[in-house]
Amino acid sequence: SYSPVARRTGVPWDYFHINSIQPRSDGTILISARNTSQIYDVSGSNGSIKWSVGGKKPTFKMGSQTMFYFQHDARLHNGDTLTLFDDAGQPFKEKQSRALTLKLDTNTNTATLVSQFFHTPALKAAAEGNNELLGNGDQLVSWGQAPFITEFNPKGQEVFDAHFTAYNATYRAYRAVWTGTPATLPALAAKTSRTKT
Repeated sequence: SYSPVARRTGVPWDYFHINSIQPRSDGTILISARNTSQIYDVSGSNGSIKWSVGGKKPTFKMGSQTMFYFQHDARLHNGDTLTLFDDAGQPFKEKQSRALTLKLDTNTNTATLVSQFFHTPALKAAAEGNNELLGNGDQLVSWGQAPFITEFNPKGQEVFDAHFTAYNATYRAYRAVWTGTPATLPALAAKTSRTKT
């Protein structure tokens, strides 16, 4: 674990800290453990670890720029493409948070960088966040405790960027189709009294 053991009596040691799980069609479960900075593919029948990526003892050889720290929202797509939000929790190794996509080759047990998207200006989230792969290939990124939400196209260009006007955070942000009713333009009326608006 990268999480230090608590020094006060009665304070539990959160050595693992699960922040996402993904049941897979092959019967395994993908588990993201923030405090080990590692992602595990675990057997759903006996709990054994099939493979792991990141952390101190991965079963995958980590390629250039593939290491991540205190990640959130790990998702495996098509069995070999892994998306996650890298909070960048190691101050001496990472300067800013990023949306990360890795290619996992289970034949050679290697993880290689597909893409890494950074916010401009640079952001560093203390925790939380996610990286949603959209149907058109874009990625919608919640920057967690850095109060921004950004959509990147496959080339890494920002096509949408929003932020909260006051301090706030997003544990996750998702893109969804929304249809409002009625279809006519909204109308607004206001009435002022001595105590209410």
